[in-house]
Amino acid sequence: MRMVTTIEELSDMIRHDDFGKWDEEVKVSRIRQNDFGELLMDGKRMNLTSHAEAQLYGRLGIPVHYARRCPAELLAPHVNHWLEERSDQTWLLRMRGDEVRAILSTSYSILDNRHILNALLENIEGQGFQITMSSVGDDIGFHVRLVLPDVKVDTGALRSGERDNIFGGIHVSNSEIGKRSATVELMLWRLVCTNGMVGLTSGDRFRQAHRGAGLLESFEEKMSRVLRSARSDLEYSLFKFEQTMGELTEYGEEIVKAYSEKNHLDKATTEEAVAQLHYQSRTSSMSVFSKYDIINAFTAAARTKAGDERYKVEAVAGKILGDSLSGMERIAMRYMEARNHERNSN
Repeated sequence: MRMVTTIEELSDMIRHDDFGKWDEEVKVSRIRQNDFGELLMDGKRMNLTSHAEAQLYGRLGIPVHYARRCPAELLAPHVNHWLEERSDQTWLLRMRGDEVRAILSTSYSILDNRHILNALLENIEGQGFQITMSSVGDDIGFHVRLVLPDVKVDTGALRSGERDNIFGGIHVSNSEIGKRSATVELMLWRLVCTNGMVGLTSGDRFRQAHRGAGLLESFEEKMSRVLRSARSDLEYSLFKFEQTMGELTEYGEEIVKAYSEKNHLDKATTEEAVAQLHYQSRTSSMSVFSKYDIINAFTAAARTKAGDERYKVEAVAGKILGDSLSGMERIAMRYMEARNHERNSN
């Protein structure tokens, strides 16, 4: 994600990303695939992004992992057979130049990043929000983070002597290619090193699927509802977060590993989170960790990621903030029992 400090910068990023985009509803009878893996639309060659390629195979019922291993000249007859079977269907193709970004059903309702930005500007005016970070792109997703500078808590001094300030804010996300819903949720932002989100709060959010008429109006209304109570909800979330410094456990590493597995994080992220658990710890014991330490372990590990992948790791921290420590320990116990059972079976 990029550090962005003005709405103008974000607007420029969106305008740049929008260049060359176009959409068309296409009868499947107009689509074929050639022996080079390219899509043909009325004979014109179109490249497929990896995401659009997966959507094409998914719509045809062809396993993606098989299709990607199959030589293109052998795959083309299979693809074209199933395209012919669906020749009376109509698909929405989202393009950029000669590249297919997404292959969607015609029931997909368009709510693009520029629409999200306009709705955001209308709803945050005069409320004191400041933009901090954003990402724009099909591959990494659309993510915007804004904070309220006067909604914060100082959780003390770090080893470096820096103050560990946590701010309340909002996180807005979207995808133009069917990867995710449009979302607005509250967040807590850790200022150390000017990055690192403490966690997406689990209860104060909404997701707007790209379906149905009046999508933009519905999104704006729901966003307005979240923002109306954002300040008081964030103050409560900051209070809850501050309390996590006093919630202690001897199962810190096990909790990190269990939550990583439960949320399908990769091995490298899990190892980074375990390392950050020890580095970020504010307790005096090397074997006892606070819930605060565990949350920060995940958000620190997330800094190695971008866009959607970073969001996925940070969301784990949000879940932990909402879970009880006793419940977290039970999850860790079940994780350890499963690992012991695996070792004994081998």
